[in-house]
Formats: sequence, C-alpha cells, structure tokens
Amino acid sequence: TQITEIIQSPNFEKQKKKLHKPKIIDLDKAVQSISNNPTIGDMKVGDLGVSRFIRTNKKTDSIAYEVIDSNLFLYALDHMKTFIEI
Repeated sequence: TQITEIIQSPNFEKQKKKLHKPKIIDLDKAVQSISNNPTIGDMKVGDLGVSRFIRTNKKTDSIAYEVIDSNLFLYALDHMKTFIEI
C-alpha cells in the first residue's frame, strides 16, 4: 500500500511539539520508514484499539499508528513502557 496522506491526531501533534530537534529528526525518519513500509511496526491491542507501534530510535520512544486504505494515521507518540501498560 502506498501512503498518499499522513494524518496526525491532535494528541500526536501536541506530543511532537514538546520534542527537542534531535528527537523530531528521529520521528521524521520513523514516519518515513512507515510510509515506505506500512507493516513495519508490531501489532498491539489496547486502549488505542488494534494499532501498530514502531520505535523512533534505538531507545524506547514509539509511535502508535494505523494504515487505512492509503492513509497513515499517527495516533500517539510516547515512551514504549506507556504503550505496553495500555
């Protein structure tokens, strides 16, 4: 599936604004990776429903996302531990 549109939730936008520039660069690279290969993340089930998660860097920051048709929905950006507890 080729991604034609990237849609950020208000929560995702708010979390992104709090990041420092190096983390934003990591985030942009991760979103590009998702756009190139939407099935790259791990499937999880929780409060966010059935979503995929991908780490933004070698540490534990992660993105919760879903691909519907050719749209990439970015739901949340947070620490992996938080997602695991959901």
